Amino acid sequence: LNTAAESIPPQCVHEAIEQYCRDKNDGMRGRDAHFATLEDCREISAQMIGLSKDEVSFCSCSSEAYNLLAGALDLKADDEVVITDLDFPAGATPWLNAAAPPKVNLWQAMDGALLAEYLAPLLNEHTRLVQVSLVSFFNGHRIDWAAFIQTVRKNAPNALVSVDVTQALGRIELDCTDADCIISSTHKWALGIHGGCIVGIPKKRENDLTTHAGGWFHLQNAFEPDRFERTVSKNGAASYSVGMPNFVALYALNSSLRYIDSIGI
Repeated sequence: LNTAAESIPPQCVHEAIEQYCRDKNDGMRGRDAHFATLEDCREISAQMIGLSKDEVSFCSCSSEAYNLLAGALDLKADDEVVITDLDFPAGATPWLNAAAPPKVNLWQAMDGALLAEYLAPLLNEHTRLVQVSLVSFFNGHRIDWAAFIQTVRKNAPNALVSVDVTQALGRIELDCTDADCIISSTHKWALGIHGGCIVGIPKKRENDLTTHAGGWFHLQNAFEPDRFERTVSKNGAASYSVGMPNFVALYALNSSLRYIDSIGI
């Protein structure tokens, strides 16, 4: 019954996976269905996290997404990051492993809750990123988003806010759609399977959060004559889909999110 760790997908997800297998058996022709499903999944994912289609893309897991986010930020030793002791390691550890690690400040929970009054002293003009989970994987604490975001915007004018909604998406109505980056795994309350991750970046932040990774699917010139001389990345969320999409996870997610949407959160 520990469905906060592993969801039990509805029957429609099993059927979607079977459809992926049928499409895969069509060989190269199957890619038409694969990419059509990807776009369908992008549409429903965007709807569920309160963004537009072109503000949403996919990774294979939240760890990949956060490492790509770290690459986009290109933090230096004199930058600062705020993380919490209720966050999942995927969102908390990339900043510790940078070539020139920024100063990492820990927002600690009091009696299991993250209180904005204890966040304010950790913020300043050097704060580049504040990373939180809307709902904690550790104890289920739901952050008071309004108090949190107001505190960040007031005390850290240069900070971007990223939020992990893995333990929220599909379970509660999201109130964090004014974040600068929204990340979610797909195998929890979203009722999908492993191997997927939603990345949402609003258009107004796409230039600040375009990642610098190599690959091909996120490049505009991946097969152009100048591809061995330079790379031209897509902006914002699209830059996080660096390789061949994990189509089977997207077939599952497209089905599971539409199932949730049909019955209501």
